[in-house]
Amino acid sequence: MAKNIEIEAKGLLDKDEYELIFHRLNLKPYVQINYYIKNDHFDFKQYGLRIRFKNNKYELTLKDKIADGYIEINQMINEQEFLDMKNKNLFPIGEVNSYLQNKSISTNDLYIFANAKTERVDIHYHTSLISIDKTIVLDHIDYEIECENTNIKKAKEDIISFLDQFSIKYKENKTSKLKRMLSLI
Repeated sequence: MAKNIEIEAKGLLDKDEYELIFHRLNLKPYVQINYYIKNDHFDFKQYGLRIRFKNNKYELTLKDKIADGYIEINQMINEQEFLDMKNKNLFPIGEVNSYLQNKSISTNDLYIFANAKTERVDIHYHTSLISIDKTIVLDHIDYEIECENTNIKKAKEDIISFLDQFSIKYKENKTSKLKRMLSLI
């Protein structure tokens, strides 16, 4: 289990910009699937909750909004725990469950309500980690660039600098994948 502060600058790309970056850098993405979790009164402005399947592993993640980013709690779960959540709405025991219960959020009525497939590439750039995503939800595709750093100002500087080498203007995006997905379903 890992608990950290996630600070990132995010921007939207169009299909041509995305393809330009991939072509110039000859990038090979990996695939991840995010399974989003909620109950009927979940506060998406404050929290994000998902299970990510990547590299044949499942990771349960809770994001809790703070001033410049999120407290992010990551908990590895096994395939049976994932299947129990997906098929029986049995929320995994562990640090995420404890954190939610300490916030008076019951895990008894949480369920997976949607999923999104993302093709992602990660690039270490200066002191940041840049991720370039193509996300597919239903029949909708969107393109995004994220830049993680310990400082939001440095993350914005690095994302702008990275995009400048392709003559792409930074278009800030404050809407999470989860919120964009919610608008589609």
